[in-house]
Amino acid sequence: MLRLLLFLPLACAELADFDLGATIKGIPGAVRSNFRQFRVGTKQMWTNGKAAGAVKKRLKAGGDPLSYSEFHLLRKSSEDTGKLIQAGVLWIVAPELIPVMLYFFPRALPSTFESDQGAQKRYATLCRARATATLSLLTKLEEDSVGEGRKAKRTAAQRLLAIQMLKTKSIADAAAPMQPFLFPSTPPPKRQGKARALAAIKPLPQPLLKTGCKLIGLSGPIPGPIRRSSLANHLAQLVEEDAILRRTQLSTLSRSELVDACLDRGIGSLESTDAQLQRHLSTWLQLVHPQQTTDAPDPHRLRLAMMAASAITATRSAPEMALPRLLFTG
Repeated sequence: MLRLLLFLPLACAELADFDLGATIKGIPGAVRSNFRQFRVGTKQMWTNGKAAGAVKKRLKAGGDPLSYSEFHLLRKSSEDTGKLIQAGVLWIVAPELIPVMLYFFPRALPSTFESDQGAQKRYATLCRARATATLSLLTKLEEDSVGEGRKAKRTAAQRLLAIQMLKTKSIADAAAPMQPFLFPSTPPPKRQGKARALAAIKPLPQPLLKTGCKLIGLSGPIPGPIRRSSLANHLAQLVEEDAILRRTQLSTLSRSELVDACLDRGIGSLESTDAQLQRHLSTWLQLVHPQQTTDAPDPHRLRLAMMAASAITATRSAPEMALPRLLFTG
């Protein structure tokens, strides 16, 4: 396990401009650096675990409700433990696949082992994944809508929906054409959370499911059930997190909390200022909590639709799409 923890920070390193001589000379320094990162990461995991335990104890005793920072702490503490176990199993079975795992799943590294530079790389990876996933989906809709078969006709309807969304200028307008999708044809299960989210996205076609997973940092050859489970879990977390954010003063969030919250929802970019991210997040919270009506939309489908609309808006101005923009606009 020690070898794994020492290796995790190295697994995120880029291999561009590889210099064997410089690499060999840098091994002692790299070992010291990674050992420091191991100590810091392990200590922070222990600290977070104790803090999370104290928060849970307070909640169990009927204390004050969760703040956003505390919710974030509980989530990260739980996720980091799971990520460490998963990485440990992979290290035992096939350690050479650790870099591959981090390439396809940029969020697979426990947060306490992530440096500031590593976090910036992860944010950039998520932004690129969002832009390329959006463009890839539009291309696939064009390709699959050609023909007379059942699949082509179904995709043609999705293509028309995409056209309506692309003609809009705001996130709210882009989400409007998806209103019929927000209301399931069957009653939702009595259970809440992930079970209800799974039921909500069950009819989602594979291309849309894959795109949704790419928006949250999941790509590569993943079995369908794992895709659905991961996306459902993400949507369920957003529902819970949004409820806490509604009672939180957004100006109190740190830069990292703002970026994480926005990228989790497909909004904003690394170039956005804190004020812009706060406005984006405020708009999101207003749109996912519409005025009470007789027929309330499914909260998970609503958030998935908002993520799609947000991805379209963000991709239009994404630096990662500079060349495609030049291709189409001249």
